[in-house]
Amino acid sequence: MPIKLLLLAAIALFGVLAMRGTHSAGHRALWRLMGLLVLVLGAVSVVFPALVTWVANGLGIGRGADLLLYALAVTSLLVVTVIFRRMGELEARIVELTRQIAISDAERAAAVDRRTPNDELTR
Repeated sequence: MPIKLLLLAAIALFGVLAMRGTHSAGHRALWRLMGLLVLVLGAVSVVFPALVTWVANGLGIGRGADLLLYALAVTSLLVVTVIFRRMGELEARIVELTRQIAISDAERAAAVDRRTPNDELTR
C-alpha cells in the first residue's frame, strides 16, 4: 500500500509542476535539478542494482526492475504533459506571429495602392 500512495503523490506533484508556468528562473532551475536527480539515480541503479532491489523491497515492491518501471511510468507522464503544454504555447505563438505578418502585409499592400501616379514619376 505505501508504494501506491508514493506513486500517487509523485504523479500529483509532477502534475502540479507541469501545469505551472515555465517562465521563471526558479522553475527552470527546479526542472534542471529534477533532471540531474533522475540521471544520478539512473547511474546508481546501473552500478548498484542490488541497492535498487533493496529500496524496492523496502517500498513493498518485489523487484528493483518493477520500481524502475514505476519510476519510468511516472516520468513519462511528466514528460508527455510538459511536451503537450509546450506545444500549445508554441501553437499560440505561431498564430500570433501569423496574424502580425498578415496585418503587416495588408498594411504594405494598402500603402502601395494609395500611391498616386505622380508618386511613380518622382521616384
